[in-house]
Order: sequence, then structure tokens, then C-alpha cells
Amino acid sequence: MWHIVGLVVKRNIVKNIYTHSTMKKSIYCLGLLLIMMLGLSCCKEDNNPNDENSLTLKTSSEMFDCFSKQSWTTEKVTSSLHGTWEWKLAHLSWGAGSTTEQEKGLRITFASNGTYSFTKGSNTGSGTWSVAHNGNDWYVLQTEPFLPTTMGSISICNNQLLFSHLPADGSDNFFVRVRTTE
Repeated sequence: MWHIVGLVVKRNIVKNIYTHSTMKKSIYCLGLLLIMMLGLSCCKEDNNPNDENSLTLKTSSEMFDCFSKQSWTTEKVTSSLHGTWEWKLAHLSWGAGSTTEQEKGLRITFASNGTYSFTKGSNTGSGTWSVAHNGNDWYVLQTEPFLPTTMGSISICNNQLLFSHLPADGSDNFFVRVRTTE
């Protein structure tokens, strides 16, 4: 009888060792999997605001809302425009849709000394600019010579810029900041 009890105890000890080692392996594998997942998520590249694939432009309404929630002056709008902006999209008037091709590659740099320069492919130009308060918390950009993509009221939100000319049968032109100037 003691012999049978000894076999049962020995079998339970072996079973517990096997179960314990299997559980240890499972926890070890689970831990490695967790570390690998954390490692991959930590190495994920940040969204680049200049990468067209990672950029989500705000809608006109979102831009208006964001802009109107802040307190603006002509001076604040002016200083917020300093830097280089790249054209991304136009919403066309009369429900004609949107385009990302119309002014593709257009970059405008607004310098703090009141001058601007632009490039679009091999085309370049320059002139002067200023911001004017047009009443009702609307600000507009005045350029000489005239830049059609900057017509309309200005809305700035983070690194996005909207010139909205839809109320006057124009288009909404969306820009993204690509560089700030000191």
C-alpha cells in the first residue's frame, strides 16, 4: 500500500513540476510578446506635417471654429503668418468640389519685414504683404502684386492656414506651415 501511495505522490510531484514549468514558459512567452509590442509602438515614427499621407486637413468649418475661439489682433495674425506655407487644397465655389492639383507645389514665405516670396516649380515671385482688419473679427491679406490664392478671410489653426473666399464665389485655399521664421 505504501508503494501505491509513493507512486501517487511521485506522479503528483512530476505533474506539478511539469505544470509549473509549462506555466513558466507561457508567462515568459507572454512577457516577450508584450515587450515586442511595446518596442514596436515606441519606434513608430511621428506624423510629419509635411507628409501628405499623414496630414489631415481641417475643414473650413473646423478652421473657422478654431480661429474664432482665440483672441486675435492684426499684429497677432501678422506674426502668426510669418514663415513658409505650402498650398494643399482648394474647395471650389458653387459645389464644384475640391482639387489638390490647382496650385500643387506652391510655397509662400511671409517675412517679418512685410515682404513675401513664392515658388511654384520654376516660377518665382515676390512682393509686399500686410494684414488688414475687415470688421467683424475678419482679417484679410493684402498683397502687392496680387496673389489670388490668398484672397478672402484668414483663419489660422495650429499649423494650418485657410484663405476663405467662398462667400464671394471664390475658393477656399488651404495651406500648411512647412517652416517658421525667426
